[in-house]
Amino acid sequence: MTTRWGAASMPGAPQASTRSSAAGPAPDGLGSRRSHGDSSPCGEKRKTEIAGFAGRRPLSWRAVAEPIVDYSRPKGTRDILPPESQRWRRLVGVFADVVEGAGYGLVVPPMFEHVEVFHRLGEATDVVAKEMYEFTDRGGRRLALRPEQTASVVRMFVENRPTVPWKVWYAGSNFRAENVQRGRYRQFDQVGIEVLGVDDPYLDVEVIALAWRFFQRLGLCAGAAGAQLTRRGRRS
Repeated sequence: MTTRWGAASMPGAPQASTRSSAAGPAPDGLGSRRSHGDSSPCGEKRKTEIAGFAGRRPLSWRAVAEPIVDYSRPKGTRDILPPESQRWRRLVGVFADVVEGAGYGLVVPPMFEHVEVFHRLGEATDVVAKEMYEFTDRGGRRLALRPEQTASVVRMFVENRPTVPWKVWYAGSNFRAENVQRGRYRQFDQVGIEVLGVDDPYLDVEVIALAWRFFQRLGLCAGAAGAQLTRRGRRS
């Protein structure tokens, strides 16, 4: 049995708190020692390097962009800048805290797999038939950027044969060549959990409960989050 759930990036998630970068005196007198320099040869070299870096003029955006013919992002992608990047980092941190407390461990699948891994999703699905980014590498192997991560996690389970039940979580980018519209992109981020190797309905309940706990930790009210139960793959 494979039990899973995933959540796409949530721009509306609460913003992570920020901390001032200003610092007081360094402990143990480090600040005073640095202010007077280091008499050793290494210290003199370090002071010279720091002084040289401080004296450089910052490059303007025009000087950086001048040698680039097209410096706009590809269609279907986004630039995630602060403060949104801070919100995404907080979202992943909250997710990790919730699921690792229940015994789930982090896995990091590769960005691309052999296309046959994703064909296990079903030949008739739109993801496999229309939306995968496929390519042939220099060795003639047919590969694809991952459109989702469940298939990769199953492949990891089969190849590495871990102790069951295998309870894992992941976070990262997926890629689908779909029509771009509001809230849907060709590169998107996802967090999710999987339980493999046992047929236990109580684990289904655990997965749903963890999803609800995650939404609560993000401060989402009952009307802003919901659950949809689906089935994917083939029994064979």
